[in-house]
Amino acid sequence: MSVHPDQPHLYVAPVLRPLSPRRAEYLTDHAILVERGKISAVASAASFAGSPGLRRIVLEGQMIMPGLTDAHLHLAQLDAVALDGHELLDWLEHHIFPAESALSHEELARDTARRFFAELTEGGTTAAAIYTSLHENACHIAFEEAERSGLRAAMGKPLMDTGGPYSESTGEAISSMTRLFRRWHGAGEGRLQFAVTPRFALSCSDGLMAAAGRLARDNGLLVQTHMSENLDEIRAVRERFPQHSSYGAVYDHFGLMGPRTLLAHCIHLTEDEKRLLAEREATVAHCPRSNLFLRSGMMHVRSALQNGIRVGLGTDIAAGPTTFMPDEMRAAIDVSKARYALDKSANGSAAEPLTPEETLYMATAGGADALGLHGVRGRLLPGEEADFIAVDIQSLHPQGGPPGFRLPERPLLSRFIYRATPAMITGVWVRGRRLKGENPPTATH
Repeated sequence: MSVHPDQPHLYVAPVLRPLSPRRAEYLTDHAILVERGKISAVASAASFAGSPGLRRIVLEGQMIMPGLTDAHLHLAQLDAVALDGHELLDWLEHHIFPAESALSHEELARDTARRFFAELTEGGTTAAAIYTSLHENACHIAFEEAERSGLRAAMGKPLMDTGGPYSESTGEAISSMTRLFRRWHGAGEGRLQFAVTPRFALSCSDGLMAAAGRLARDNGLLVQTHMSENLDEIRAVRERFPQHSSYGAVYDHFGLMGPRTLLAHCIHLTEDEKRLLAEREATVAHCPRSNLFLRSGMMHVRSALQNGIRVGLGTDIAAGPTTFMPDEMRAAIDVSKARYALDKSANGSAAEPLTPEETLYMATAGGADALGLHGVRGRLLPGEEADFIAVDIQSLHPQGGPPGFRLPERPLLSRFIYRATPAMITGVWVRGRRLKGENPPTATH
C-alpha cells in the first residue's frame, strides 16, 4: 500500500530523538504526523484518536529516529575499501588516485554512483557531504544519481591542480567547479547542494584556493576539505606554506574558513587552530575508523568540544570500511575510551569519553547543522522536513530477547550503537517519501 508524500499520514511508534549533545529523548506510545513532507506534530498516539483524514501506519516492533548524516565520505572510493598497509600519502598514491581515475569511464561512474547511494539508503543515511572524483562528467553523473535516489547530498568535485598524473589545470578546475555549481546547486527541489571541495592544501595552488574561497563566500556555499590528518601531511603543508602559522591559517587566508566549513579529521590540532576553528564556527568531521586504518592517530574529541568546536561524524569511505553510521558512532566512543585509558594511565586523570547521547547528536542533528540544515532536519521537531528512519527494536537484543522484553531509553540507544546492522533499518524516509522498505500491512485509513 503506497502512501503519497503529500497525503497526511500518521506513523505510530516509539520515537528516539536528540534534544542536545548531552540528552536524548525516548517517547513511548507516540506518533509523528507528516503533512506535505513535513512533521506537523510529535505527540502521544492517543491524542490523534478520531482525527479524520489521516492514514495511520503502525510500525509494530520498531522505533523512529532521525535520518543519519554522514559528514565526510568519498563516492569515488567505493570500490577501494579495506586496502590496508599504508599511511595517508602512500595510500592515496597506490590505491585511491588510481581508483578515482577509473571514473573517467562513464559506465563505471554511473554504476559506482548508483551502488553508493543505494548503500547509504540501506544503512539509514539520509544526508551526506560527499567528494566525487576529479572528472566533471563523473560529478554530473553523481548528482544525477543523487537526485534519483531521493537522498540529500552536499557534493563537490575535488580541486587538484598542483601537478602529477591525477590533477588538472587551474583554469579547468575553476571553470568546471563553476559549471557544476550553476547546474546543480539547489537541484532536487533543494535536496542537493554544490560543495566547494579543495581536496587538501597540498593539492591546490594559491590561485585555485583563492577562487574556491570567492565562489563559496559569494554564494554561501559549503566548503569541505581535509585538515591535519597525518603528521607527514602537516609537515609538507608547513614546508609549502612557510608564511602561514598553521594548516588552519592557510585555509583562513584564502577565505575557506567559516560557519559553512566542514573539515575532515583534524586529529593533530594546535591550540591556535582550536581557537581559530571555534572563532570561525567551522565543523570537524570526525572519522575514527579511517584515522585508525591509516595509522593517522586518535582525535581528542573531548578537547575539541571543550574548546567550542562543532563536531559531526564521517565514515570516510574508503579509509572507513563501510558507510554504516552506527559503526562510526561505536568507533567514536571506543576511540575516546582508548584515549581516556591512555591519558589516565599516563597522567592519573583524563577527560571523560564520549557518551551514546553525544554520538547520536553528532550523527543526526550535529551533522545536519554542519550541512547547513539546522531547522530542516535532524531533531524530529514539528516544522522540520520528514527525514527519519525506522529501526527493528527486537532485533537489537540477543536472539530477540525474552518475550515482551523492553529496554528503557539509554540502554536502547546503546544497543542501537553497538548492535545495529543495515538489516535492522526497516524504513527510510526523506521529506515523507519512503526510500526503503514497504508500508506495513497494519496501515489503515
